[in-house]
Amino acid sequence: MRKIKLALITNIPAIFRISFFEKISSLEDLDINTFFCARIERHRRWKIPNLSFKHKYVPGIKINLCKGIFYFNPYLFLMLWKLRPHIIISGGASFPTIIAYLYCTIFKIPLIIWWGGTILTEKNITRIKEKMRRIIFKKAKSFLAYNLDAKEYLESFNAKISNIYILGNATIDVGKYYDKIFIFREKKSILKKELNLQKKLLLSVGCLEARKNYFILLDAYKILKAKYSELGLLIIGEGKESNKLIDYAKQNRLEDIYFLGHIEPEQIIQYYAVADIFIHPSLSDQWPQVVNEAMASGLPVIVSKYCGIPQDLVRNGENGFIVDSKTPVDIIKSIDVIINDVEKMSRMGQNSLESIKLFDINYSLKIFFDAIKNNIDA
Repeated sequence: MRKIKLALITNIPAIFRISFFEKISSLEDLDINTFFCARIERHRRWKIPNLSFKHKYVPGIKINLCKGIFYFNPYLFLMLWKLRPHIIISGGASFPTIIAYLYCTIFKIPLIIWWGGTILTEKNITRIKEKMRRIIFKKAKSFLAYNLDAKEYLESFNAKISNIYILGNATIDVGKYYDKIFIFREKKSILKKELNLQKKLLLSVGCLEARKNYFILLDAYKILKAKYSELGLLIIGEGKESNKLIDYAKQNRLEDIYFLGHIEPEQIIQYYAVADIFIHPSLSDQWPQVVNEAMASGLPVIVSKYCGIPQDLVRNGENGFIVDSKTPVDIIKSIDVIINDVEKMSRMGQNSLESIKLFDINYSLKIFFDAIKNNIDA
């Protein structure tokens, strides 16, 4: 049986997807060639390791816009022509996806769109973008959607339900990840002392930019700190809002806040291990990977309802809470329920771990392969 030659087009080698790319590249029935439109994006400081799977960087121009990044890679068409793939998977509806659309139309091969946008995150797109998406989505044979919210958005463009596969954003091998966490958690109290951290710790990881909504988190922490003097807050990440947030914390005399800046993924693990509760207050996201990491670390999670996290992943009162993060109120209420009940905190953390096991890397691999095989067979 011949291998299915797949061209996979994506923006950059995102550090949290590398293990997924390695796994799918090892599938015997697939010959996967990954095309990256750039090596890195301006707000990322990842140290990308040597990649063990077949990949190429597409020559082109990367234009930083106020609402995102525009990749102009016309040479991609020639690279696809040289490869002669049987099927193409392209992320989003950007310029490289337009190139993929043209190639698939000319050579009559299936196009699958890997999609994470929701009605909320895409509400401000221009009419030109909307019309272009309608054209591309009509051509696409199938879609790999992050979650049900992304599926709902695709349905609003008349995508057939039977052609939408819920892939999730599950790129973590949960068992291996927790094994690493467990090494640090065994000495949690000692590690807290070594890092000079508080007895009870809230943790948040993400880019420090407006849409991530960290000022609301600081407002919530201000009220919580007045009630729980032993409480501390770790914030990992950097961005345009970094200095403003640090100044805001100083002006409000917020104690025991640790702005740790950029930390490489392998080092972040120890902070997941010493934390007690994870919070993600973002106002706009497409299933952030850090929530998976927190759950794989056995933490209760408090997640904004605007993050695209499926409700069957985070269940209110069982392994965390999905909150309206436009005000501090829900965040404060959720912390109040958990913070002083050690048994409940432990039980919710264990429930998080069990829940994320259903959405680990093997789940995504199966959905990914099924989507390809079904389109080739058709």
